[in-house]
Formats: sequence, C-alpha cells, structure tokens
Amino acid sequence: MNWKGITLVGAGNVAYHLARHFQGLSELSFLHIWSRKQEKAQFIAQECGAKSLKQLSEIPADSLVILCVSDEAIDDVLEQLPSHLPVAYTSGSVQLQTLPHRDFLGVFYPLQSFTKGIELSEAHFPVLIEANQKTFEQELLELAAKISPLIRLANSEQRREIHLSAVFANNFSNYMWQLAQKQLQHPERDWELLLPLIRESVHKLNYQTPYQTQTGPARRGDQETIAAHLKELNQGDREIYRLLSDRIWQLYHQQKENDEL
Repeated sequence: MNWKGITLVGAGNVAYHLARHFQGLSELSFLHIWSRKQEKAQFIAQECGAKSLKQLSEIPADSLVILCVSDEAIDDVLEQLPSHLPVAYTSGSVQLQTLPHRDFLGVFYPLQSFTKGIELSEAHFPVLIEANQKTFEQELLELAAKISPLIRLANSEQRREIHLSAVFANNFSNYMWQLAQKQLQHPERDWELLLPLIRESVHKLNYQTPYQTQTGPARRGDQETIAAHLKELNQGDREIYRLLSDRIWQLYHQQKENDEL
C-alpha cells in the first residue's frame, strides 16, 4: 500500500462506526479524524484512540482519506484535498465518473444503517468497493477484508441499484414502524408488544423470500378488515394504508386470477 494510515473526513454515524472498526488494526500507523465540527471529531477520536485534526491541511501525505460526508459535500471536500492523496468516499448513490478526476479515487461503501452509540447487532456488514484504477481497487479490497468478510466489487450502476433497494428495505420500513407506533394509545409502553412481531418477520427472511412471507388482510383479500382500519386513520395515513393494501392485493390476487385462466 502507498499509504500508512487513515484519515476520516466527517464525524457522523458512518465515521463513528468505521473509526471503531479501524481502531487497533496493526497495519495502520495512525488513525485521524477531521470535521468542520471540531467537537464531534474530538469525541470520535477520544472514543477510538485516534487524533483529531484541526485543518484539512494537517492530513499526512501518506494517508488514505475516507470521506464520510453527505453526497452534496463530496465535490467540495475533494477540491480542498491535495491531488496526490488517495481518496475513497462512502456514498451509495454518487457515481464515480461524475466526480473530478484524481489519480486515486474510489468508493468504500458500508451497506449498513449506523447510529452513534448503538452497537451493531451483527459484527459484519457488506462493503462495496469501486475505484478508478486496479491497484487502488485492490488496496481498498484488502482494507475492507480487515473489517468484514462480506466484500464485493460493485460499479456505480450496481451500487445505485443496491442503494435504492436499501432505501426500501431500511428507510421506508423504519418509517412504517414510526406509523405503527403512532397508532398506539401508549406508544412507548405498547411498542414493546410489536417488537417480537418485527423480529419474527425479519427472522423468516433467512428461510423464505419476502413474497412468500407476506401475511395480513391485504394478502388475504379481507376487505372488511381493511375498511375498518381505514376508518381509524387520518387522511395522510389512510392514503398510505390504501396504496399499500391495493398493491399487495394486486400482487397476490391478480397473480392468482391469472394462474386460474
């Protein structure tokens, strides 16, 4: 490798968890953190035994820089970094070819939902790798292998598709859980009643496809129950319930009708 340590630019959820995974790797001479919000960089540095930098200009010349910033900030940060530094960013949707050319530019995309202060329930998560040249690509693969066995090369188009799927699988499902909690008379207390159901729904996916595990009134075509539920909801939630119920009903019952023709 042409670099001896890692500098994380950004101090959000992704930087926090990557720093925790990188800390202690014997191959790294140093682990540095930089953020516009110095107090956040200092917090992560203290948690992980790293050093917080005050300026981007302090990044060592022999550092791999990993950008853990918003998609909108990637261009701006790249312009401020010396051209000789190898850089990888952690976005799932920004295409490599749309960014300004650098000799060593790549993607180190951890496919996981991270939250500061909450340990991951599973030790490993997928890391998707892309780079603008083979040597750098191999270096990123080797680094990813040190923190996870779940590594995959994925070009910008493949990564875009995977990121879109992840939004449905994680972000939208999380919003559904918010709506579920909102319906409860005692949201904080009664929410615990739903947790075994949610865990079992996810557990089934180890054995069957989402199509096979679907249950509920829309799957059964139970219009009486659906109508009763719709009466209980406000207009905004009613529209979501009706749309999802209609799509589920169409998926299962129209397919059944077609099979019977």
